[in-house]
Amino acid sequence: MFDAAPTQWDKVVTLVPSTGKENIYAWLSRFPRMRKWIGDKQVKALAASTYTLVNDDYEATVEVDRNDIQDDQLDVYQPQAQDAGFAAKQWPDEMVFELLNKGFSEKGYDGQPFFSDTHSMGKTTYSNLGKKPLLASSLAEAQASYGEARKQLRQMKDEEGWPLNIMPNLLVVSPALDDVARTLITAERLDDGKANIYKGTAEVLVVPWLTSDSAWFLMDTSRPLKPLIFQQRQAPLFVTMTDINSPDVFMRKQFKFGAEARGQAGFGFWQMDGLRLDGQISVYASLEDMVLRFGEREVRILTDRDNTGKIDDAVLAGGLQAAADEINGYIGGRYTLPLPVVPSNLRGIACDIARYRLTGTERVCTDEIRDHYRDAIRYLENVANGRVTLATTQSGGTLQGNAGAAFFSGRRIWGRNQTGGGGF
Repeated sequence: MFDAAPTQWDKVVTLVPSTGKENIYAWLSRFPRMRKWIGDKQVKALAASTYTLVNDDYEATVEVDRNDIQDDQLDVYQPQAQDAGFAAKQWPDEMVFELLNKGFSEKGYDGQPFFSDTHSMGKTTYSNLGKKPLLASSLAEAQASYGEARKQLRQMKDEEGWPLNIMPNLLVVSPALDDVARTLITAERLDDGKANIYKGTAEVLVVPWLTSDSAWFLMDTSRPLKPLIFQQRQAPLFVTMTDINSPDVFMRKQFKFGAEARGQAGFGFWQMDGLRLDGQISVYASLEDMVLRFGEREVRILTDRDNTGKIDDAVLAGGLQAAADEINGYIGGRYTLPLPVVPSNLRGIACDIARYRLTGTERVCTDEIRDHYRDAIRYLENVANGRVTLATTQSGGTLQGNAGAAFFSGRRIWGRNQTGGGGF
């Protein structure tokens, strides 16, 4: 069942084998173009930036009573074991697309957030970050969103002013944008009756791992080096503890089954990936809220990745956006988004989630930070299940939820085998 599990990560990443604790990537500037050879060769010194990916350990382990295995008359455990194989095969998907979700705050090889409007090539500043929602109702809307993104990527040039020849060919969306994306890429005509000039210009990849319903990504995956990297030190390895002489089996008749892996996901060239976000995405807390809740020193430690002694607004914004996306994933099934107002209790929850998500560099995740995050998630799960409603608004009313069932995802199967960091 491991080989049969569907995966998507290989469409957007370059698989890089790893043979040690970490890989150090020396990203070189564009190789010089060919020129007519007259006289001595003109040697170009290539500028290099180092980017290090440290391999992490991952595991998934279950414990089963030996009698339950021996007495299993209904083959209950066989499909569970098969499902574990699915989870192990999709481990790279979770890593890669979680990294993509964090692309507006996590930095790439050039020291900038992977999605940023301040990337530099020579003396020119480029952006692979936008605010246009993906629309396909009319040709004008399609041109303003998808068309503008294509143009922006294709116009990029190297430090010498020569085209990078970026050819976007993959449109990555969440399930919420599936219909819009397929209309844009497959329809002969749009809703306004005009010919769809973007038909067939890209492949649509619907990714359930994306945390934002309105985020969409346009990529060039035609090159040997794709926008993202998956660094594999050890592929998932299935392990068992069923020896009668092992302490757990001998003393407690408990079998253990699990899988182990080592690896890391990282960013490749930002020039080959563009992010567009719907400008209506709600952010539930601000810089002032974070400082009021945790103090200026704490917020500075959480965000100051370059040791400037100041709060990094861009990093903080990424953490707050990640918190908003996580909150929306729970409340979106019951409340129409964006919310008309921000309930007061969501501000604190957003701060606690953002704090947790921003740990892992100078600020190590503590039990207190982790406990506050878990409390926040428990509250959001209760909102999703309809057991509690969002707090009253400033005007004295209570936000009304949507009728019908609410759906939310369960816990992850794979976990990072370490105590630091806020990602798991």
